[in-house]
Amino acid sequence: GRQLLRIAELMHGQNELPVVGPDEPARSTLEAMTTGRLGVVAVVDQGRLAGVVTDGDVRRALLAHTGKDAFDSLSASDIMGSDPKTVAAEALATEALALMEEHAITSLFITDKEGRPCGILHMHDLLRAGLA
Repeated sequence: GRQLLRIAELMHGQNELPVVGPDEPARSTLEAMTTGRLGVVAVVDQGRLAGVVTDGDVRRALLAHTGKDAFDSLSASDIMGSDPKTVAAEALATEALALMEEHAITSLFITDKEGRPCGILHMHDLLRAGLA
């Protein structure tokens, strides 16, 4: 039965979605990621998912831009990955797991047909459901 679970049954909804705009300062983006407690934040431009900032993206930006002031001069769009992996809420959770394993990622953003984020699924959600 678990194999038939839909992503919509497991995902964190829009009210739990960590979101920033592309011009959000890097420090505020990091704060949003920390508050969201999922290790990732969506970068949304004109309502659509434009990219994602992960813990790894922040670490790489810190290493590449030495000094506190250098990091603080960056925006979310400067440090985001611009090819986020997404899935529809109607998809099977096992499809999400396969996508996460294929791309070695721990979170997937759930988007509607227009590319607007409506939720997020974390690997821990799949573990709790007994799928991973």
